[in-house]
Amino acid sequence: MNRKFLVALFVLQVIALLPAAAHAKLAFGILPWDGQQKLSQEEIAKVEAKFAHTLNECGKFTIVERSQVEKLMSEQAFQISGAVGGNQAEKLGKILSVDKLVQFTVIPEGGGDHSGIIRVFDVATGAQEINETESSSGTQDADDVARNMAGHIILKYPLMGRVGKVAGQTIIVDVGADGKLKDGDRLFVARREIERDAGGEVIFEDYARVGILRIERAGKQGSKAKIDSLVDL
Repeated sequence: MNRKFLVALFVLQVIALLPAAAHAKLAFGILPWDGQQKLSQEEIAKVEAKFAHTLNECGKFTIVERSQVEKLMSEQAFQISGAVGGNQAEKLGKILSVDKLVQFTVIPEGGGDHSGIIRVFDVATGAQEINETESSSGTQDADDVARNMAGHIILKYPLMGRVGKVAGQTIIVDVGADGKLKDGDRLFVARREIERDAGGEVIFEDYARVGILRIERAGKQGSKAKIDSLVDL
């Protein structure tokens, strides 16, 4: 076993010791309809179903839909004022047990066309990570806008997991077929770097790329992999 491989295993073992999320998939809570209500309740339900279906179909996320969010908010007597961020995001995220909060709205523009706005807030930091407008194109129905807004989330947040165990040249990761992985797929491996201030708030977060793993056997919720290539260390 050469030195480069030994160094890589050391880095991977460091990753394994970092605090791991309960699930490999990011969890998103879809908040009550944002902005002026210009669609009927039936249309809103259809748009939200398309949005959630698009996110669920990609296999990368866990979705807490609006009806469940509203139920939990009601039980906790939690009210949203304006855009969710900062302490509101942190408190609501804990109630819902999610990583991110989503606010979006679809706006009819006339002639059957629609536009939309989507915002995503990080629960841990309260920061707004997505603030995008889906402009009217002259041909978009409400389902098109919902699907495109979900696409912003799919592109922004890649599927992430953790290295669980390292045994010789075999590496076990906590993402499998449930995350749409299959034999032969390749995964980027990165070391997560976090700095916190004296109060424990995250002030810096980054990922330093280590190399690439190739999946040898994808199980339902975990996979066996081997190192495919490494960056210079």
